[in-house]
Amino acid sequence: MTRIARAALGVAALTLALAVAIGAARLPLLGRDFLLFWTAGRAVQTGVSPYDMDFQARTQQANGWDTSREVMPFNPYSYPPWLAVGLVPLAWLPYPAAFSLWLAISVVALAVSLMALLKMASQAVGRLALAVTLIGGFTFAPALNGLSVGQLNAVLFALVAGLIWGLDAHHDRAAGVCMGLLATKPHVGLIVAGVVSLGLIARRRFTPIVWAASTVAVCAGVSFLVSPTWPGDLLASFDAFTARTGFTWPLNGFQDNPTAFAALRVSAGSSSLAFALTMAGLSILAGLSVYRMRRGPPPSLQWLGAAGCAALFVFAPYARAYDLVFLLWPLIYLVFSNEVAVPARARLGLGALIYLAPIGLLGIGGQGVSNFAMVMFLAAALLVAPARGRR
Repeated sequence: MTRIARAALGVAALTLALAVAIGAARLPLLGRDFLLFWTAGRAVQTGVSPYDMDFQARTQQANGWDTSREVMPFNPYSYPPWLAVGLVPLAWLPYPAAFSLWLAISVVALAVSLMALLKMASQAVGRLALAVTLIGGFTFAPALNGLSVGQLNAVLFALVAGLIWGLDAHHDRAAGVCMGLLATKPHVGLIVAGVVSLGLIARRRFTPIVWAASTVAVCAGVSFLVSPTWPGDLLASFDAFTARTGFTWPLNGFQDNPTAFAALRVSAGSSSLAFALTMAGLSILAGLSVYRMRRGPPPSLQWLGAAGCAALFVFAPYARAYDLVFLLWPLIYLVFSNEVAVPARARLGLGALIYLAPIGLLGIGGQGVSNFAMVMFLAAALLVAPARGRR
């Protein structure tokens, strides 16, 4: 048995054990966010619109959503319908079994992604680097958060890994499909895809972009089959949920929103110094970006992928703390990439700082929005790190 086969078997065994243990624990509500995805799959399975709020409330409350504990009567579905279509196989299962399987899929997706991205960043991967990457990835606070609530992020991160792998290996069609599927979470995935597309256009590699657009078109077509008015229903669902429950968007407020928009909004209302520092940081990033594009060597597609994962928190109007799992790729890139001409100790120090930042902020009472400082630091490191040799 090869080393890769042994590693894959070990990951599968650990995943199965984890899924069985969590399923047997009989917790009050497994995977708080996955419940809304499973409910959307059930809606499609039964011929109901995934945006039907009566169906969402009734199904979620019947499968563990406790209105006496939760502040909202149900968790609303605000994703394209093709996600619900893709989850129909899981919707056939009882909710606890479905979540256990989803958790297994997420764990495998994250593990494979971390190993693949490490291999692409550095061709000479040792056991220590692999162990640090896997342990660091699975104990990264945002990754644990996403896995515990059953979010999409591990699977979306796997799509980022597939995109980078496809471009690196010149499998442009596969890269395009992965890039198109990132639109499943539009406010996050489209920014990553947009940054990478700029590099592809500069290189006149249009095949991934064409396949990404075709993938989105196919997904949209499938969505029209199950919900003919889905674009309007999706846009109207935000106001409809507010009218029904009184909760406005973002549902969690801006304190758990690690984006530039939220940092500016929160700091403007609480601290003039924090607002000034945020504006100064964004101005520095803008200046470094212009300088890098004009004076530095042409960035590699790996670098653009890493930059896109950081840029989503600069340009997205909304994100959650668990979306910070996307920072694992720029972190792997900076710490292990052969393209970065920085001493190893400095890289490891940077990696430790970024890894510990979410834990440290929680320890001092910091909110999710405070993590935007980490985003700016990581983005600045990407922009100023000298290049050794770009592919």
